[in-house]
Amino acid sequence: MLTSLLCLGLLAEYHAAYREYAEHATNLRSYLQNGYDKMIPPISNRTDVYQGKTSPSMAGTEVGVNMRVFKVESVDTASSHLRLKVWLRMQWSDLRLTWNPADYGNISQMQMRAAAITNDQDTDIWLPDVMPFNTGEAVASTLEPSVAIVWSDGTVYWSRPGILDVLCKFRGLNAFPFHHELRCPIDVGGWLLSGTLQGLKLLDGGFEVAGSDSSTAAVYDTVSSEESSGSSYAEWHVGNITAELRSLTYPCCPSEPFPVIAYVVQLTRNQSFFYNYYLLMPSVLFAVLALLSAFLPPDSGERLGFGVTLLLAREFSKALVQQLTPICDEELWIQHFDVINEIFTTLPVVGTLPRTVTLTLTLTLTLTLTLTPTLTLTLAVTLTLTRSSRSS
Repeated sequence: MLTSLLCLGLLAEYHAAYREYAEHATNLRSYLQNGYDKMIPPISNRTDVYQGKTSPSMAGTEVGVNMRVFKVESVDTASSHLRLKVWLRMQWSDLRLTWNPADYGNISQMQMRAAAITNDQDTDIWLPDVMPFNTGEAVASTLEPSVAIVWSDGTVYWSRPGILDVLCKFRGLNAFPFHHELRCPIDVGGWLLSGTLQGLKLLDGGFEVAGSDSSTAAVYDTVSSEESSGSSYAEWHVGNITAELRSLTYPCCPSEPFPVIAYVVQLTRNQSFFYNYYLLMPSVLFAVLALLSAFLPPDSGERLGFGVTLLLAREFSKALVQQLTPICDEELWIQHFDVINEIFTTLPVVGTLPRTVTLTLTLTLTLTLTLTPTLTLTLAVTLTLTRSSRSS
């Protein structure tokens, strides 16, 4: 009986404390929203760096940006697309959102709705005008709406999970399909607000990589990692990320600098037999079969049929190669390899030309490619074909 009375007393005390907290939180929310204009950039105690001069400024705020890469969803080198599962975090100061915790039941933080800067109905406070420049799909539709945490000193923390779909200018494709690293630059900055109202800075280094992959853990000091982060059966994983703060100027606003965080995501490819089996082995097989056709009699119809069949199979295989080969301004190793195999596959058909035709073909091809800084491939091919006889 005594235990039941104690439990009822504690429960009543808990409900009373919760009612008191709810009343203070409601009053605090009304106080913060009174006269607040979420379209006007906040004021803060910032140090503005402008045209090489550093001076205190109350206009605008400094926005810290941190991109946490949760996992690689897909990499499409043919279309230059990269999709990452990320947590995009931002932190800034807004002195309009300050209060004395003692006046509101010692409440030191408050949650505010923060969907997007363009979503007025589901947003309570000012949000930064920060986005990646080379997105394939707008972050407003790929990042999930979230809430922002506001502390009593005016510090605002906003984190959103979602998909970052970017169009990459991939680097490192010249050794395709033997390339094991790709680099994709991602520029993150303000779209309309310049540095005079919205500065940028790196929050906790500007990036973080999640995942239990040992190669990633060896590079980054990840103190906590979720079991669902990273990918076990995937072709690519994040090998390295760099973040650098830059300042750009545009013809529209030559007197206003636009700060930009330049990310470079380096992807490392896991060892896979896929490209060797589907791209290289069929081409080598066709070339070997083309050389074996030389043992068939030149006048036999089987030789001509065999050569035509090889050409048709070669063209079918080329369609698969074209789907997997990226279109870029780099000279790819696979393209030269494909041309050489095309020449070898054509030889059986050339060798069956009528006897009344005299043909002399001499082809010398020298190819030197640098696959890696320590590996250079030099290939020299010389073909001489002479077909000359009188008709009977």
